Amino acid sequence: LFLFAFTAWYRYSGIIDFTRSDEIGAPWNLWLLFGSHDTGGGTEIYKDMAFAAAFPTMEERSAAIWKRIFENYRSYSFSEFLELLRNKLLFAWNNSMFESSEYLLWPIDSNWTFYITQPQFLPTQLIRAYSTIYMLFLYAANILSAGVALFRKKINFTFIPNLFVFGTMLYLLIFENAPRRAMIAVPFMIYNVIFLLSQWRGKPDGAQLAERFRMRIHKN
Repeated sequence: LFLFAFTAWYRYSGIIDFTRSDEIGAPWNLWLLFGSHDTGGGTEIYKDMAFAAAFPTMEERSAAIWKRIFENYRSYSFSEFLELLRNKLLFAWNNSMFESSEYLLWPIDSNWTFYITQPQFLPTQLIRAYSTIYMLFLYAANILSAGVALFRKKINFTFIPNLFVFGTMLYLLIFENAPRRAMIAVPFMIYNVIFLLSQWRGKPDGAQLAERFRMRIHKN
């Protein structure tokens, strides 16, 4: 309700002029068209944008896009459709920098940030390596936390964060797909890591190590 109310206010408040939206606007299903072929993101979306812009009104644009979406999905065999989903998952979730590197390649000027953003410099390579290790750690910890919750049937703490992660995966399989959009799942993955550590801390070895670590911090 809040979303619809805000959208209505945003549309009709007069702050932004929407009088030309029928002429130049993009219908929402354009983002479904992005996700209906290839990896669903990247530079390939410009072909779909040019296709949509070829129609003079929003109504014609939307109808043509729906037709193209159905044509794309009907053209796949079952194995081709599974390959499409696989390619989209890899595209979104196999980028440890979450697509940020692509947005840092054209600096206007050279300063100290140049050495931590451009791929030819060692600090940037170290940041990429750290990010890759961190991403793999998150994924591994999430798999382990799911296993712990599965075998300990009374534990349901991971259901909500895993639901958010799964929802993000489904969203990226349907709409425009981009690694940067996968970042919204990271906080829920971190929650699962905390859950996993809390379960380990409850064991005798884990509790002893956690107490030793706490005492060392207190002493320092």
